[in-house]
Amino acid sequence: MSSPNLDDLRLLTNMQDDERNLFTLLLVGQMEFARTLEHPKRANLFQRIGTYGHIEKLPSEDAVRTYIESRLRIAGSQRMLFSDDAIPIIWEFSEHGVPRLINKLCKLWPESGRNQRI
Repeated sequence: MSSPNLDDLRLLTNMQDDERNLFTLLLVGQMEFARTLEHPKRANLFQRIGTYGHIEKLPSEDAVRTYIESRLRIAGSQRMLFSDDAIPIIWEFSEHGVPRLINKLCKLWPESGRNQRI
């Protein structure tokens, strides 16, 4: 995001009526974006950030299994779509637990296995 765009976002946070702010902004991005916001040039914007978080890698294959099962359950699945043998592969190719990569791998898993347990 360019500096002028970030300055415009900062100006939006100044808009308020007598009782409350008129805008709530949710900024989401990769770590590079976080580093941009943390830069001293962006102090005026960074000071307005109320909550700041970072999603860590999942710590183990078991955590990856639980994560996948939870996501499937939330999506309405009644069963686990990935076999026990698939979990270590997902763990390895997700750079050992990066949630964004786990999501991508599960989505892109070969079409041939979509209707069966992989």
